[in-house]
Amino acid sequence: MSKIIKGYNPGLTTSSLNVGRNKTGVTELPPSGQQVILTNQRFVGINYPQPLNYDLVKVTIDATVNVRMDGALLGGGCTGRIGRIEIDT
Repeated sequence: MSKIIKGYNPGLTTSSLNVGRNKTGVTELPPSGQQVILTNQRFVGINYPQPLNYDLVKVTIDATVNVRMDGALLGGGCTGRIGRIEIDT
């Protein structure tokens, strides 16, 4: 069963996603099967605990948004894995 993370949650920490270093000091990814589902918000990778490990990032931008916006921003410092990105407009 997938865990769905809806919207940006500034209280989400690496410890809540079980990210950490193993006994050899290598950073471990959080468990897979997680999804980020956003509506009328841009996914900004750096705002989520690193390294990312999501099966799906889905962004829906509907007609109620009156400004032009990107669906996703992946930039410097954003690391990890996203299995699939869907952006619906």
